[in-house]
Amino acid sequence: MCDKHIRERNMTHGKKGTRVYKTWDSMKQRCYNSRHKSYEDYGGRGIIICERWLHSFENFLADMGEPQRGQSIDRIDGNAGYYPENCRWATWREQASNRRGNTILTAFGESKTMSQWARDSRCAVDISTLVWRVAMSKNPWPHESAIVTPPRKLTPYVRLEKTPISNKAPRIDRANDSGKQATVWRAV
Repeated sequence: MCDKHIRERNMTHGKKGTRVYKTWDSMKQRCYNSRHKSYEDYGGRGIIICERWLHSFENFLADMGEPQRGQSIDRIDGNAGYYPENCRWATWREQASNRRGNTILTAFGESKTMSQWARDSRCAVDISTLVWRVAMSKNPWPHESAIVTPPRKLTPYVRLEKTPISNKAPRIDRANDSGKQATVWRAV
């Protein structure tokens, strides 16, 4: 295709510099450009783009529409390719829940990621406690117990701070009768 036809083709949709166009172009680069930094995670794993979208930005735009602010393209099945039935516009949080490396917990007949469970009203602990109980502990907890068991109450303690006593405020320190500066511990 000569340069004149390429320019005319770019002008037909008028979207060349937009987010949706950049998304389409980046998707193609990840899947088919072996020099792209993310190729290994996409094209290198066999992720492809359907024929309808591969050579036509207009078809991609017609099927997907414009993304809302804060959304980017997401594959519903992370092991399948880019095609209309498997793609959606999703927020960062939705995409974070749809990653290959997530740990899925099953409790109450539901399967969710750890961060989804931590946001669930039935969860009695924060995400760091949940991660420790399920993934970091030498004896991992059963999922339901890890989610609903409240954290232990820790005994409050007084933090002590070492403070030198100035010479202006005389104080008799029985262990140090020499009159030199003494050190006192005080609660803070």
